[in-house]
Amino acid sequence: MALEPARIPAAVATPVARALACLRRPCAQTICEAYFQKSLARICGLRVDSLGMLLCSANVGAHSKVLVLEESSGLILASVLERLGGHGEACALSLSSGKSKNAKPPMDIVRFMNFDSGITRHSTYASLADLLKAKDRQREETTQDTAMAEAAPIETSGDG
Repeated sequence: MALEPARIPAAVATPVARALACLRRPCAQTICEAYFQKSLARICGLRVDSLGMLLCSANVGAHSKVLVLEESSGLILASVLERLGGHGEACALSLSSGKSKNAKPPMDIVRFMNFDSGITRHSTYASLADLLKAKDRQREETTQDTAMAEAAPIETSGDG
C-alpha cells in the first residue's frame, strides 16, 4: 500500500496552512535550488549537480579538515558543514581583508541553514590577507631560529 501525503481539509486550506504543511528543514540542495531560481549571481551560478560534484571531488566527509575559499554567500561552506555533520573541521577564507579585525565573510546561507552549535563549533573564519601575514611571520621565525642555531657554537665534551 503506497503512502499518500497528508491532505489539508478544504476548510483549513488557507495559503498559510498550505505553507505550513510543506515546511522542511533546509538543506544545501533546497537552498541551492532556491537561490538558482531567484538570485543566481549570489551563488555565482552554481547548480546543485555542480555543488555535489565539487564536494565529491574534494572528498568532503566526516572527520575531514576542509579549507573553503568562496564568494558565494556561504553556500559551499554550508554544504561542507552539512556533510561534516559536526565531525570534522572547516575554515572559511575570504578574499576581502575587512575593515575590522573580526570581520567575517558574508555567510548568509550558513545562517539560513540553522545549524546547531555542535555543527558550527569546529568552523572558523579568516581573511586570505591574514593567513598570508601569518605565513610570513612563521617564515621569519623559522629563518631566525635557523640563523641562531648556525651561530651557536657546537659544544663538544672531549677529554683529550
